Amino acid sequence: MKWLFGRRDPKSKVSSLLSIWHLLETVDLNRPELADKLRDFSARLEQELESAKNVVTIRAQSGRVEDVDFIFDILNRLPPPPERLAPLPEDDDFTWEKAETGLGPVARVVNRIRITFQSGIVSEYEKLLAEARRRNAPQSELEGLKSELETEIRQVDLEFRRHLKNLMLLYQLYEHCLDALARAGSPEVEQELIKRLRAAQPQERIFALNALRRRQFQPRTPEQTLDYWLAQAKLLDREVERKQAERELERLIAQTDSFDSLASLLEPRLAEEGMVHLQA
Repeated sequence: MKWLFGRRDPKSKVSSLLSIWHLLETVDLNRPELADKLRDFSARLEQELESAKNVVTIRAQSGRVEDVDFIFDILNRLPPPPERLAPLPEDDDFTWEKAETGLGPVARVVNRIRITFQSGIVSEYEKLLAEARRRNAPQSELEGLKSELETEIRQVDLEFRRHLKNLMLLYQLYEHCLDALARAGSPEVEQELIKRLRAAQPQERIFALNALRRRQFQPRTPEQTLDYWLAQAKLLDREVERKQAERELERLIAQTDSFDSLASLLEPRLAEEGMVHLQA
C-alpha cells in the first residue's frame, strides 16, 4: 500500500512531527545542537503540512470515534495559536521581543534557539577580535571582523525568521483540525463532539466546544443546551462571552417549569460545575 506520506503510514508521520515539536517545546533550549534540529523540523513542516492536513480531513469525514480521538490527540499536542498573530516575521516592525509576546510558544522556542546559536557565533568573533588586538592588528582588520560579525548576525536573524514562519504552520494545522471537525458531515461526529462537552479533561471540552461553535451548532434538547452553555461559561477566555453564556443558562433555568426536571437535570450539573449561584 502506498501511503500519502511515502513509506510510513500517515498517522505515524503526523505523530513523528508532533514528537519533534514536543521535544523542542520541553527540552533545555540552551543547547547549540538544537539549531540543526530546528532546521530539519522547519523544512519538514514546510514540505509535509498539506499532507498532514489531508490526513486530518479524511479522518474527520469518517465519523468514527477513533478518528475523532486521533484529531483530538493532534490538537492536544499542538500549540494553540494566539488570538491575534502579530508582528509577523516579514513585518517591518518585527522584533524577537515582540514575537515572543505576540506569536505564542513557537516564537519562544525559535527565539531561544536563535539566541543560543547566535551567542556561539558572537563568542567565536570575540575570540578573533581579542587575538587581533593582542598582535596589534591594524584598525582595518578589526573593523573588518566587526563588519563580518554584523553580517553574520543579520543572516542569522533572517534564517530564524524563516524558521519561525514555518513553525507557525503548526497553528495552521491546529485551526485545520477544528475546521475539519466543524465541516464533517457525519452526524456521528457531531454526537461525539456533544458528548465531549462533558469530558473529564478541560482541554478536551474546549476542543469540542470550539468545533461545535464553528459548526454553528444549535442545541436541540435541554441536556445539550445545558452542556453547551456550561462549557462556554466555564472555559471561554473572554469575560463577555462567559457572561453571555451565564445569561443563557439563567434563561434555561427560568424556562424550566417542571420541578422534577430542575432537580434531576439542572441542579446536579450546576453543582458539578460549581455554578450553583445561577439558581439564585
